[in-house]
Amino acid sequence: MLYLEYNQLEQLPLEIGNLGALQWLKLEHNQLEQLPPEIGNLGALQRLYLGYNQLEQLVPEIGNLGALQWLNLDHNQLEQLPLEIGNLGALRALYLQHNQLEQLVPEIGNLGALEYLFLEDNQLQQLVPEIGNLGALQELQLGYNQLEQLVPEIGNLGALRALYLQHNQLEQLPPEIGNLGALRALYLGYNQLEQLVPEIGNLGALRALYLEHNQLEQLVPEIGNLGALRELQLGYNQLQQYPVEIDNLGALQECDLNNNPFQQADSDEEFFDESGVNFVVNPWQ
Repeated sequence: MLYLEYNQLEQLPLEIGNLGALQWLKLEHNQLEQLPPEIGNLGALQRLYLGYNQLEQLVPEIGNLGALQWLNLDHNQLEQLPLEIGNLGALRALYLQHNQLEQLVPEIGNLGALEYLFLEDNQLQQLVPEIGNLGALQELQLGYNQLEQLVPEIGNLGALRALYLQHNQLEQLPPEIGNLGALRALYLGYNQLEQLVPEIGNLGALRALYLEHNQLEQLVPEIGNLGALRELQLGYNQLQQYPVEIDNLGALQECDLNNNPFQQADSDEEFFDESGVNFVVNPWQ
């Protein structure tokens, strides 16, 4: 293990490539603007931490790190990824949040062992269809981007347990979203959704659904099929009537309906019943 974080390093010596047995390399919180090609000689490296630097690009040789399982590149200035990123067949976690990425390379779909992919706070406007090839993926973070739609292939992520899409520009969801049978948490707050697809009712394992700050005027009846749902956030939408579909959610523990333009104020008795569900409905009105 080699720990070099919190220094003022602006570059690495070429001799770094001679450390053939090195398994962990920590370089966070430095001033690195680029990596030497020799980094690709670290054939035994399993974890590489490069967060909080000033990297604008990666050298193609990073694709030679065949043993790498953990790659942390958050809080840099990356605008694109090298095609060789797809050669990291052992990679399980890829952290790319807080960069300047505008698009992904199709080769990212070759990362068959990947379980965690963090891409929040970039400049992504669309996803590549190949993202659907990440069959081992359990957590996908895409919040704080500029996504206007999702590719249908996202429904192929059968192992996905958490999907973060908050603070984008989504206007609709693909029907394939209903194929995510293992999904437990779906974050869709702060988008432009005007309606939901009926297929959302197929998410039988879903426990938390966040839909606050959208443009929803009503829910689809199928939302009542979410038998495992415990938390439902619907505040700051355009709901004009109490969504009766909620009454079918037997596992529901918390439901926020705050700041919706209900046509007629409902009495407390209608929102605090014997089910034990905690409802929040326009508390300042």
